[in-house]
Amino acid sequence: MENALHNRWPYSQDDPAPLYSIYLTYGRLNLTMGQNDREYLKNETVRLMELYSNSRVDSILSDPGWIPLIRLGNALGVTFSSKTKANLINVILSKRNPDGTFGTYKNNIPVTLYQTVNAVTLLHELGYDYRDNKTVQYLNNLMHDGGWGGPDLYNTYGVIQALVYMNYCPEKVDDIITFVSSLKYRYGGFRFYRGDTSYGGLQETYYALRILELLGAIQ
Repeated sequence: MENALHNRWPYSQDDPAPLYSIYLTYGRLNLTMGQNDREYLKNETVRLMELYSNSRVDSILSDPGWIPLIRLGNALGVTFSSKTKANLINVILSKRNPDGTFGTYKNNIPVTLYQTVNAVTLLHELGYDYRDNKTVQYLNNLMHDGGWGGPDLYNTYGVIQALVYMNYCPEKVDDIITFVSSLKYRYGGFRFYRGDTSYGGLQETYYALRILELLGAIQ
């Protein structure tokens, strides 16, 4: 674990996602991180926060590193300054469209869905209580066959999480549970989407279980 923390190959050293995954793994396995490693993790988080706030604000809705970075900072007690946080919130809100979506790709449903979900999630992680009926309606209207996207687990998890952050219970919960259950392999893992022939990995199974947990289908 220590080696994975310091040498995150094949990921970039400027990608917060592996750092956050390592932090979560320590917690899930009830492992204690050494003081030196914890200081390293905090210092890396501070470095990445400076990098992102100085050079990656324009891509805040499309850069997948923003969400794990803010979550990692929140978990470690390393957060943006009030001024920076307010600026990030204003930037995100400025990208809201009249129909409740976020971003500029109006004719690209997958990208608009991705950026809208990211916007709601980022606002929540930054401590902003965003609730908007138009955004809720937009997300609900894109549901089909029990999920979102393909439908697939990644998009379905993201949308349900965004709806919960807006204090809204997703519609057609039974259909969602049926969709997720249809992706389960006999050995217990989950495939990413119907028709997926690959063996379900940890990520797919995590998304599936989190969806069911958010819906109250499992404890």
